[in-house]
Amino acid sequence: FVYKWSHVVKDWDDIVPDPIVHQLKLLESSIPALRHCRVDLFREDHWVELLQGKLRLPGSVRVDNLHFSHFIQSLEILATPDALKFTETLAEKCRGEVIVRETLN
Repeated sequence: FVYKWSHVVKDWDDIVPDPIVHQLKLLESSIPALRHCRVDLFREDHWVELLQGKLRLPGSVRVDNLHFSHFIQSLEILATPDALKFTETLAEKCRGEVIVRETLN
């Protein structure tokens, strides 16, 4: 979706308002970091680390009431190389914890 519209907007650059172009660019830049945020890997403490730690969302935002709009609010953070590195590291940590849990069971 984002990639498709980013290419469409490039062709209509003189027609599409700048705020829309900016949002699309942020969305496009955020996708690599978002790819690492997986419900099947993350546990509650990982979500807290991401949502309240990195994305600075209110403590009331938890995985059970998480909406796409929460990520939209955090696009400026998610679009950074630091956020990509953070989510990669967090996902690696989660994978390691899964392996340890499965080994112990």
